[in-house]
Amino acid sequence: MQPTISALIRQLEDLYSGNNWVAVGTQDLLDGIDGATALQKKLENRHSILEILQHLNAWRTFLLKRLQGDSVFTLSQNDGVEYPDHPSARPEMWDEARKNYHQLHVAIIDQLQRSPESLLGQTVPQRTYNFAFLINGVVQHDFYHLGQISLLR
Repeated sequence: MQPTISALIRQLEDLYSGNNWVAVGTQDLLDGIDGATALQKKLENRHSILEILQHLNAWRTFLLKRLQGDSVFTLSQNDGVEYPDHPSARPEMWDEARKNYHQLHVAIIDQLQRSPESLLGQTVPQRTYNFAFLINGVVQHDFYHLGQISLLR
């Protein structure tokens, strides 16, 4: 059964609010972390919380741009966009990343609310999957990385 836009919006909202099966919401989790904690690399050769959030933002940016019809913006491994490297990261970057996540969340919901149901079956430009798959993937991707963030805080 093909998901509906309203069902996908609900999944995104539940992920953000914590009204979901893991009872953890992005908003509360991120708001409970300070900038100094977000910058720490607690495990050798692993990403900080800031880097993980910026990674989530990169994929949400990809989703939003595709929803808006942009087929040029792309992500690929090791391009510096998917996982930005910050040798001189500052705590203010954490506040910027949290704000960006919130803004992307609002913009994606807004764009989906204005989209026809037929969008979900359309192939995402420059990819082999459709929009329903991409949106579901972003939700699953965020849950996965939110688990990592929970362990690192």
